[in-house]
Amino acid sequence: MLSREADVVVVGSGLAGLTAALTLYQSGRAPLLIRDPETPAATARSGGWFRCATGGYTAERHFLDTLAAGGYLAQRSLARAMAEDAPSARQLLEAAGVRTRDTDTGFAVEGAGRPPGEVLTGCLRGALEGAGVRTLEALAWDVLVAPDGGSVTGLLAYDRSAAGWVAITTPAVVLATGGAAGLYPYTSHSPSATGDGLAAAFRAGAVLADMEFVQFWPVAAGEPDEAGGVWRCLEPRLLGGMRLVSGERDVTEDAGLPAFLDGRIGPGELARRIYEQVMGQFAARQEEATVVLTPGDPSGPGATAAGVIVPVPVRPVAHHTLGGVVCGDHGQTRVHGLVVAGEAVAGSHGADRLRGSGLTEALVTGWRAGKYVAGLPGGTGVPPGDVERGARERVRRVMALLESTQPGAPRPQDAVRRIALAMWRHAALVRTRESLDAAQSELNKIKRAMPFSCETGTSTEIWAALKALNVLLVAEAVIRSARYRKESRGLHFRADFPEQDDAEWLRHVRVKLVSGEMSLDASGGLEPMEP
Repeated sequence: MLSREADVVVVGSGLAGLTAALTLYQSGRAPLLIRDPETPAATARSGGWFRCATGGYTAERHFLDTLAAGGYLAQRSLARAMAEDAPSARQLLEAAGVRTRDTDTGFAVEGAGRPPGEVLTGCLRGALEGAGVRTLEALAWDVLVAPDGGSVTGLLAYDRSAAGWVAITTPAVVLATGGAAGLYPYTSHSPSATGDGLAAAFRAGAVLADMEFVQFWPVAAGEPDEAGGVWRCLEPRLLGGMRLVSGERDVTEDAGLPAFLDGRIGPGELARRIYEQVMGQFAARQEEATVVLTPGDPSGPGATAAGVIVPVPVRPVAHHTLGGVVCGDHGQTRVHGLVVAGEAVAGSHGADRLRGSGLTEALVTGWRAGKYVAGLPGGTGVPPGDVERGARERVRRVMALLESTQPGAPRPQDAVRRIALAMWRHAALVRTRESLDAAQSELNKIKRAMPFSCETGTSTEIWAALKALNVLLVAEAVIRSARYRKESRGLHFRADFPEQDDAEWLRHVRVKLVSGEMSLDASGGLEPMEP
């Protein structure tokens, strides 16, 4: 096992992580940035548009719009911080070389011939490289905590290229690892985006909340056999005049595409209707919907080089995780020194997400997390040898879950595929008690058959197995949270409880680990979520 020391560890190479690392460096700290080489940052695929007070659009309007879009379930302190700090955080981007322009309700990144998301990440990475900030390519597995459970002492990571574990002694860890859209077989993010940071925080003693709220983009394009691949979200401006066709059936009106285009329903409602009309909640056969472009539009996404209009296979895809780690308005959790940023944060949006606020959340929470951690004292007070001994015990326990010799033990890759299919069929856009029980049953079958059958002498196998363990944990948090909330709100739709119930459910569903088992409860009200 390799042993290292770091002033601060930042995990994640998207906008939130890069912003936190740059803020820490500018504050005089020396962050170590850890990136998962198998999980490209979602920021790089973004359109580069930020919801932000600018011109006639005020921070108060931004705050109120966030609350309304999220079914009034957003954590008020987080939503207000996002609205009020976005203009100041924008200055950090511009100082790093990101060119921006004002829009009616925010600002956009100037691509200069490159995708805006790539410009964002490229400029910030360039600033960090120029500052000499160290980077380690590894999977952050466990946050190491003092025996009393009160504070961070280090981080345990797996370096696949070196085929070994790394124990890092540090007093502070910023988890900015993104969400868990990769739990589903169809996603606009990387299939490897499986909530690794959420799982690490959860095992360290942090609380999760709002895990039932998963945003699906309604119309994303991909190849017909691209299950498990990355799908490209189609913006509303590309859908005018198009028809949604399933087999021989035109479902454009029934699915509500015209209502979506003129603003009568949001993307979550359109996604749910397409799922109901085409995929079928319990359908074994996953039938494709097809967008057919109207003639005379040779520039659309269905056009060939010769200008011929062809059908484009589309489907709803998992896009953004609104649930995450319960935290204060600087990302601080109940574990001292453990801080979260970006999509790993719970509560910024509530039950649905205001358009343009995903990047704003990443920017502001990364900036605030960096400022908060910069003010923490350095040093853990724990000798590196003690941290390494604790790390070795963690490794021993996790490896015991990977070394089955029993016939029929699940392979990690097979387990992930089974979970993804169960999540799509039973815990995606339309849920019932019965469907969620079916999803949980599939997870239980996998857990009962463990340990995994894994070739532990191969670093690729160990990596896959660690990811599979995270998938099991985070998927169960989603399933159980969705089962616990007995209403429909925002992105969460229960066919057996189709109405929104403000009297009973204007609260957050929280998930904790108690003696190694998941325990769920609901907050007493909106504020606070009590990190």
